[in-house]
Amino acid sequence: MIEFGSVCPRRITVLCGDTYRRAMSLLFLVKTPLLNRRRMRTLLREMDVIRSVARYLRDEKRYDVEAVESVYERGPDIIARSPKLKHELAIEAKGQTSSKSDSNRFGKEFNKNQKEDHLGRALVKALQFVSKGKITGIALPSDETDVALVNSIKPALERLGVVVFLVRMDKTVEIGVGKLP
Repeated sequence: MIEFGSVCPRRITVLCGDTYRRAMSLLFLVKTPLLNRRRMRTLLREMDVIRSVARYLRDEKRYDVEAVESVYERGPDIIARSPKLKHELAIEAKGQTSSKSDSNRFGKEFNKNQKEDHLGRALVKALQFVSKGKITGIALPSDETDVALVNSIKPALERLGVVVFLVRMDKTVEIGVGKLP
């Protein structure tokens, strides 16, 4: 049994893969007070957004879906393939709070400036996918700030063919911009 204070963050960072993820989640439980953990459940982390969109595409739209297992992985967060139309959809996702327990924003909602920055990064990834000839999408929480940001650039997103998936707090998904082919 690990007692409070016995987990050393410097030792954890030398671990890799599944061991690192398990150690980080243990560190989260040790370092995060119960009240903050309860409040965090009301915010969508990046992995919540990824899992919700992957489930939506797999169950409701019948796509073959590959999704990352961790926010530490590189590349598109979701790759969805249509078995009928033979096209591939690459999706970049963002959350409402940091998924990294050692971050200052862990358990706190991102502010408007941070959400603008995250949307900008997601757009760069989406445009890289478009440049490679892929159909692309962005997955975001369906909160007031993210929806307003998306609506402010909606005509450009439609012109580029970027599909925007919005994930509600109950983890249901709607398409906010564009259409799936």
